[in-house]
Amino acid sequence: MTLDLKKGLKAAAVFVGQLLLVAAAYLLIELLAALILQPATPAPFVFSLCWAIGFSAIALLLPRLAGRIFFGITYYFFLLWTLAQTGYFRMFSRMMWLTDIFYAGEGAGYLGGVLAAFPLLWWIGGSVLIGLGVLLICTFPRVKRSFGRKLAFAFAAVFAFVMLLFVPEMVFLRDLNVWGTRSEYAQSSSYRATYKTMYDARNVYEICGIYHLTFRDVWVHELYPMTPAYREEIRQQTAEINEYFAQRPE
Repeated sequence: MTLDLKKGLKAAAVFVGQLLLVAAAYLLIELLAALILQPATPAPFVFSLCWAIGFSAIALLLPRLAGRIFFGITYYFFLLWTLAQTGYFRMFSRMMWLTDIFYAGEGAGYLGGVLAAFPLLWWIGGSVLIGLGVLLICTFPRVKRSFGRKLAFAFAAVFAFVMLLFVPEMVFLRDLNVWGTRSEYAQSSSYRATYKTMYDARNVYEICGIYHLTFRDVWVHELYPMTPAYREEIRQQTAEINEYFAQRPE
């Protein structure tokens, strides 16, 4: 084995090791959510793996200080959001949208009793992941700032986020295996319809996990309504409804 080949294999091993180390921290958040929420399939982990690799590649691509800041912000945001979602689910058997946070103050007086009712797994898992985040920020990997290494991390990030465009369609293939999916009722309750309509956060989580659910929540409920495409969609739906009632006999 030549010296250049050995160096190349060593560099590849370091690249993969650093990427997987950071990605594992993000995936542990999804694991904590799954242990409490008990999804019926491993589909949430497929989505979250893409997000974890994308986030990790960005953090390692940035200068070390910026990477630590990026990792800390994204890691702790999703960890705290996951703890809020799983705690809320234990109390009410449903999950929240981000806008529900605005109503959290209404139950602030019962916070002590609510926290006491959370399971031991919630407390231990949350504490361990909080400590893990601190440890990883303090010992964040030192990346060789070579052009090749930067290019590899950039490619990993792009590949992970591009995969998120295709993973939903792969999940929707499960609709083909369900009897009666050609009926209107079955189509309305299919994986595709659940994912597209975003009616129930718990059902959407079952499909795409905590990371993707959060980003879809922001897009569908906050950003998309501000776009011209949304206004055009509402205009068309209004026109169709008016046309339907206009054609009905008196």
